[in-house]
Formats: sequence, C-alpha cells, structure tokens
Amino acid sequence: AASAVLIAYGHFSLGGWVFLFGSSFDFIDGRVARATGRVSRAGAFLDSTLDRVGELFFFSGLAVAYRDSWVLFAALVAAGASTVVSYARARGEAVNAGDMVKVGGMQRPERIVLTGIPCALSPIFDHFFGAGAGRSVVTVALTVLAVLTVFTAIRRTWSIYHALRSQDPTPAKLPF
Repeated sequence: AASAVLIAYGHFSLGGWVFLFGSSFDFIDGRVARATGRVSRAGAFLDSTLDRVGELFFFSGLAVAYRDSWVLFAALVAAGASTVVSYARARGEAVNAGDMVKVGGMQRPERIVLTGIPCALSPIFDHFFGAGAGRSVVTVALTVLAVLTVFTAIRRTWSIYHALRSQDPTPAKLPF
C-alpha cells in the first residue's frame, strides 16, 4: 500500500524500491514457515490473498500516476490479467488440474520484476537519457507486462480447461 501511494504521487523510484522490498518477503515467507514448522492451510490462504491485494495496490498506484494518459489502460489491463492468472492457478489447483496450473511465463515473480525494477531505476534513466526517460521506461514495461500477462491468462485458462475436459467422463449421447 505504501508503494502504491508513493507511485501515485509520482515517486516512482522510492515506490518501486518499497514494492520490491515488500514483495521480497513473499519469496521467503513459505521457506520460513516450513523451516519453523509453522505451515498451515490458513497461512497459505492468507499469504496468497494478501499477495493479490498488494499487487493490486501497486497497479492502482500506477493507474493513478497515469490517470491522464492511455497508460492508465495498460495498468488496468495488467491488474485484471494478473488477477486472472492467479485465480486460474488457485481454481485449477482446487479442481486438480495438475501441472497446467503453472502454464505461462508471467507469474507473480516476473510481474514484480517487470514493474518494480523499472520504477526503482527510473532516476538512472532520467540521469542518462533526460528528464522523463524513467517514466517512459516504466510505460514500456507496464505495456509489455499487460500484453504478456493477458497472453499468460488466456494460455493458462485454455490449458486448464482442456486438462480438466480430458479428465471428465464423456457425457452420454442423447438418443435424438
């Protein structure tokens, strides 16, 4: 949430660093829970839910920052597609779709890197390429993220559907 507020007010670098820092805990929390014997289904549920909330906050901050630009739509598409990617995995796991739940390249770590790093490093681009270059890099990254995440959402949904369809018994044919 803090990164979203920073991004919304135009502090891309600090917001990016806060987002990367906060998101880095997601890479270790499961390991810590396993190492300390504190793994639980309730904890896994809460972790996954809060991951989505944090990601949506960040995209909301980007949407506010780009509210007067076409890039607003890239932020909204990226947010929606990211939610579908995560939801398809969770729902696919719930109905035993197997490894199809992991199809596609734009999973959460990739989305974090593709948004957080350009934001965090935006002042470097401004320094070397002129004022506004950092924001342009964030624009390109967000647009690429939106496109790739939509493709991942479509591919994952399609793959899970077909995996489940092949597991379903063939429906009886009607006599007419």
